[in-house]
Amino acid sequence: MENSRDATEAILRQRHLALLLFRRAFAEEPDAAFMESMASATAIEAIEVFAAADPRLAAMASTMRELPQASEAARFLDEARAEYTALFIGPAKAIAPFWESVYLDPRELLFLESTADVRNRYEAEGYRVGTTTREAEDSIAFELDFMVCLAERTIAAFRDGDGQEFARLVRVQQAFEQDHMLDWLPQFAERAKGVPSACLYPMLCAAVAAFVAVDTHILEEFAEEAA
Repeated sequence: MENSRDATEAILRQRHLALLLFRRAFAEEPDAAFMESMASATAIEAIEVFAAADPRLAAMASTMRELPQASEAARFLDEARAEYTALFIGPAKAIAPFWESVYLDPRELLFLESTADVRNRYEAEGYRVGTTTREAEDSIAFELDFMVCLAERTIAAFRDGDGQEFARLVRVQQAFEQDHMLDWLPQFAERAKGVPSACLYPMLCAAVAAFVAVDTHILEEFAEEAA
C-alpha cells in the first residue's frame, strides 16, 4: 500500500513539473533561464515519465537532452525567440494564435461563450486572472496556469489524506482538459507546423497537445481509484 501511495505521489509531482514547464514555455518568449530549465535533469525526467505514452513527448525529451550549449546556445535562443514571435504574436497575423476561442469559430474571434465558461471555471476554484491584463482568459498560458494551481492543490490533498478533495480536484481537472483543452490543442499544434523554421516551438506545441491527452487518461485512472 505504501509503495502504491509513493507511486501515485511521484506521478502527481511529475505532472505538476511538466505543467510548470509548459506554462513557462507559452507564458512569455524564451530566455536563457528558460532554456537552462529545459535542459535540466529535473525537467527532462518529468517529461520522460510520460514519454512512453506518446512519441511526441519522447521527441520533446530527446530535444531537451540535445539542446545546444556554449557558443551555439545564444544563436539557438535568438531563433527560438523569433519563432515564438512569428507563431504567437505576428508582425502581421500570428501563425498559431494561442487562444482557445480562435479554434472554435471560423471567424477566429476572441471572448466567445467558451471564454466565459473558462472564466466561470476559474472563479469556481478561486483562480483569478490578473485585473491589469486585457488578455482573453482562454489563452494557453492561463489555462496551463490554472492546471498548475489545481495540480498543486491535488498534491496537498493527497498528502493530507483528504480523499474527498483529492477526488473532486481530479474530476475538475479532467473535465477542464476534456472541455477546454483537448478540443483545440491538436489544431494549435497543426498550425504551428506552418512556421518557416522548426527550431523549438512546433515541437512544444505538439508536446503540450500530447501531454494533455495523456494527462486526461491519468486523471481518469485516479478518479476511478478514488471512487
